[in-house]
Amino acid sequence: MMCPPALEQASESIATQQHPPRRDDVLVTATLAVVLAPLLTGWAAGAEYTPDVLGQALGYWLLPAMGLLFVVQQRSVDLSVWMGFGLGATVGATAVNFGCHPVLVLGIVAATGLVVGLVNAAAVVMVRIPGAIATAGTAAACYGVSRVLAGGPTEIRIPEGALAVWSMPNVWILLTGGVFVIAVLAAALAAFTGNRRPSRRLALGGALAGSGILAALGGLCKLAQSGRAPATSLGLIDLRVVCAVILAGGLMLHGLRKGLLAAGLLPLALLASTIWDMLIWDFWELPVTVSLPALCVMVLGTQWVFSSLGRAREPTRIALSGLTVGGIVIVALTGIRVTPSGEQLHVLVSRAALSATGVGIWLSGILATVLVNRRSGPARPTQESQAA
Repeated sequence: MMCPPALEQASESIATQQHPPRRDDVLVTATLAVVLAPLLTGWAAGAEYTPDVLGQALGYWLLPAMGLLFVVQQRSVDLSVWMGFGLGATVGATAVNFGCHPVLVLGIVAATGLVVGLVNAAAVVMVRIPGAIATAGTAAACYGVSRVLAGGPTEIRIPEGALAVWSMPNVWILLTGGVFVIAVLAAALAAFTGNRRPSRRLALGGALAGSGILAALGGLCKLAQSGRAPATSLGLIDLRVVCAVILAGGLMLHGLRKGLLAAGLLPLALLASTIWDMLIWDFWELPVTVSLPALCVMVLGTQWVFSSLGRAREPTRIALSGLTVGGIVIVALTGIRVTPSGEQLHVLVSRAALSATGVGIWLSGILATVLVNRRSGPARPTQESQAA
């Protein structure tokens, strides 16, 4: 006779065989890889200079994106990362102009970000204000403080060589990369050590506090790169942060280990979002940028297709997910402007027609998924269950 623990293990084994785990990590990684490949090709072929791949992947927006990723994985949102970014740059520039040592500037900016993050954590976790409302209020406060420090809607410049300790080539890349690695290691330490998982409230509070620090340090990286703190305004809201989080699977990959995978993919996702913004649909004269919102919608649609189809319809799910990913890849191909022989691509294929084809294929995958879900409907009760 099987003892209860053995019976429980056998039941879990049978359930795993009947319903294999959903490989959403494979979908996220494959989508990012096949979208990034044509974008990198188009960027390298059309550039008159050597593309700065490392500089874009480890750009200063990586740190606010990582903070937002941590919060999203706790099923909340942090709308203050952009204003926190601006506040970090403004505080850093103010401290430099007061004659503070660069290491002290680093500490002051990190402390400022921690204060912002703790305010968000207290409002969301303790007062139970919805994350969007609480962090929007914090963003407004950061906006006001930055305007006061800057004396209005102006940028703050620092003297050349003021950050002499960091006067090395591409110091902002080293600073961003160093903070990124430390944050990933800290998350890994929390994931693989400890006897039990922290409560959701504690995890959310820690994510919000960390997001505030990362956003402020991102602003310091911007200051180290350009030598000036940008004017804090709505113009700081850069959708590449949101696109990078979505592309890295922030809304799909949950759990400690999959969350670490999303964090590891984030630099490549930021790189893909940056190139997409530069190359895709730049031939249309539009009053607003639509390429990044379109990328967010298309990637979210692909992830919805994969998640909405049940495990019992694995071939259908793979086929329709592949169809939507293929549509995104076709749109990404419009970023390749010249062929290997040097001919202009638009002479051979209309970029607008290619874009329309890709969007059409993506839409066909979405509509097919809707039809499959509607046709399958809820499971009907069997005759045995009705008799019972």
